[in-house]
Amino acid sequence: MKKKTGNRISLPICIGIGIAASMVIALLGAMVSAWMIAREHIGEGSIPYAAMLILAVAVAGGAIIAAWLAKEKRLIVCGVVGAGYYLCLIAGTALFFSGQYQGMAISALAVLIGSAIAVLAGMRGKKGTKHKVKISAYR
Repeated sequence: MKKKTGNRISLPICIGIGIAASMVIALLGAMVSAWMIAREHIGEGSIPYAAMLILAVAVAGGAIIAAWLAKEKRLIVCGVVGAGYYLCLIAGTALFFSGQYQGMAISALAVLIGSAIAVLAGMRGKKGTKHKVKISAYR
């Protein structure tokens, strides 16, 4: 049994940090993408592809950060971070674009791919959980 040290962060706080980290990563990705378009390193035709890549990387980064902080129930944390980020995208669309939800299914697919990447990255190198049976000496 692991010793509890008292430095664990609750799951809702981890999820909130993950969603906020996803938004910061998306903002940084948008800034880099805008800079590359302004310098003509990439063409204007590649903007939709860059946006989907930014979405997937942002969700994956935020979910990995949240799962790293949570230390348990990582699959659920990654899924909830992805769903929360997607809800923030829908809320931003409703607020700024007066509810024109065209193309949100593709964004949902990018968010789902980002969450799946985070889950698979969290399982990399792990042996899995094995229930160890404590054997006591027979007397």
